[in-house]
Parts: sequence; structure tokens; C-alpha cells
Amino acid sequence: MNINKNIVTYAGIITLSLLLGLAFSRSVHNPSSNAVMGEPRDTSFTIKPSSTDDLITNSKVVFVGFFGEVVNKGEYTHYENGKLILASEKTPPEMRIPFTDYAVNVTEVISGNVTADSQIVVRLPIKVDQETSKKSEKLLFFLNTNNDNATYGPYHYEQSFIDLTTEQAIFADQKSTPVVFLNKNLTSADFLDEVKQKIKK
Repeated sequence: MNINKNIVTYAGIITLSLLLGLAFSRSVHNPSSNAVMGEPRDTSFTIKPSSTDDLITNSKVVFVGFFGEVVNKGEYTHYENGKLILASEKTPPEMRIPFTDYAVNVTEVISGNVTADSQIVVRLPIKVDQETSKKSEKLLFFLNTNNDNATYGPYHYEQSFIDLTTEQAIFADQKSTPVVFLNKNLTSADFLDEVKQKIKK
């Protein structure tokens, strides 16, 4: 009798562990693939780029431009059927993802289906009051389309924006981190030229 109770107990523990594991795996965003239930695939967290090729490979559009005004902000939970599902009053805090949508002005297209002298909407997973580093008038953007197919987002988050107004190429993150690949510091002009040459190949 005790043996049967132990078996039932162990079976219950194993089942609970499997269910918790499944729930956890569904809650972790995978930026390199279409996530289950339309969850965000590319604007959830920062993965530092390891090379220029890494930035290019993980981007559908590459262009020079600059951030404009905030056009939307709030909190959401996931994408479903190509639609952003906003958080409600009943949504638990751990399920809420803050976002800020910016109008971004495209001035020069390097690759991808965007048009020069146009505006696109870039969605960042931040609250607007956390944002302090989008003031440059010349940035090199590396972006993907979001699951709504209407807005864009960065795979590498703030390290998807390169400030081209400085002598040395720097990531437009809050630390203004220098772009250093293969142990070499790149000037803004050299980095832009390298990106163009690699995309042409």
C-alpha cells in the first residue's frame, strides 16, 4: 500500500515538473525563430553581436536613419495572429512586457524592404522614461520585422544601433560602447563601408 502511494507521489511530482518546464519554455522568448503563440521573437532581450556578419545575418533591414517621436507606448503580453495583444488590468506583472514605438526616419537604405526618405515604426521593449540614448541624428540600424509585420525591432536591442556621428563607431546604448570586433576599433566611416561591402557580396 505504501509502495503504491509512493508511486503515485513520484508520478505526480514528475508530471508537475514537466508542466512547469513546458510553461517556462513557452515564456522564454526565442529571437531567432517564430515563437509559440506569436510571442515576440526579436525584441525581448539583448544578445551581444560577435561580429559585423552577426549583425547583418540577424537583420532583415539595414539602413541609416534617426529616431523621431514616440508614437505609441504601453505594455503587452504577446502577439497572436499577427496582432499585438495589450496587457489588461488583470494581467500579472510577470506577463507584462513594456514597449515604446518610435517613428524612425530612413535616410539611406543598405539592404531590405524599406524606402529612403520614409518613416517606419520601431518597437523597443522599454518604458519611454528609461530611454536616454536615441538622440543621434545619424544611426546605422540593424532590424527585423516583428510578428505583426507592421513594425520593426532589434535582435541585439541597443547594440543594433550604431552611432555614425562620432569618429569611432559606437553602439548607441546607454554606455556608448565602442564597436570592437576582432580586437580592432572601427571608425564610423570604416564600419559603414565594411557593412556595405559585406552586404554586396
